[in-house]
Amino acid sequence: MCKKKSSRLIFLLGAAGFALSVFFCPVSSLPVQASTAPGNTVQPQWDDIQYRYICVNYKIYKRLYNYSTCNWIGEWIFVREVSPEEGPPGWDGNGGW
Repeated sequence: MCKKKSSRLIFLLGAAGFALSVFFCPVSSLPVQASTAPGNTVQPQWDDIQYRYICVNYKIYKRLYNYSTCNWIGEWIFVREVSPEEGPPGWDGNGGW
């Protein structure tokens, strides 16, 4: 008689544990549907703007360039003059990097 009660108790505890684990377990097999609405594209939250440099007649100039829209911003700004021996870092000697 005691063995029958213990096996029933074990069965009930196992069933309750299984039911709770299924209930609280996250479901990872649900299908995910992609948005098919036209015009839904990923847009950056900010523009990628960096300085571009050029060397003309041993004078270094810089100008802002928007890499997101491929547009120049503002005018060329004189940075400094360099000697032919010195040359700016990364300079190829032909007026560019």
